[in-house]
Amino acid sequence: MNPSFVQPLAQSPLVLGILAALFIWLVILTFLYWRALRHYRRLTKEVKGVDLKRVLEAYLSRAGENTEEIRRLQESLARVQHDGLTHFQRVGLVRFNPFEDTGGDQSFAIALLDNYGSGIVLSSLYQRETTRIYGKPVKEGKEAGYEFSDEEQEAIKRAQGQ
Repeated sequence: MNPSFVQPLAQSPLVLGILAALFIWLVILTFLYWRALRHYRRLTKEVKGVDLKRVLEAYLSRAGENTEEIRRLQESLARVQHDGLTHFQRVGLVRFNPFEDTGGDQSFAIALLDNYGSGIVLSSLYQRETTRIYGKPVKEGKEAGYEFSDEEQEAIKRAQGQ
């Protein structure tokens, strides 16, 4: 090649534009390469001497185990939530004086109900000589075999938030 031909070609705006575009392209490719390499190193930082395929298989295995554990935890949570609805959650208390010869409201009726309105009503009748305690079942806020006194019905209403 003739050196006089090369000199004007190197100073041509077209050639300089192509060289600038190639340089920018090289910078972009270098950046993408280093970014991919950094990501690969982050994936393999815990494992030495293992290829990418094994690392990815290990991650997928752990992801599958985590998915199974999450499913088991969700089932357990659903059981606990369901069981929680059947524990005593609502309490209603009524104090009263059933007899005129005693002073104060020493007697009481207390309703202990679950989320469905079922449970028990305990009544305590206080007298000077003795105290009697009675228990009656409640099924969905209603009598279940025994008639409720007015105080017991009021305790159930209070427990139900009425």
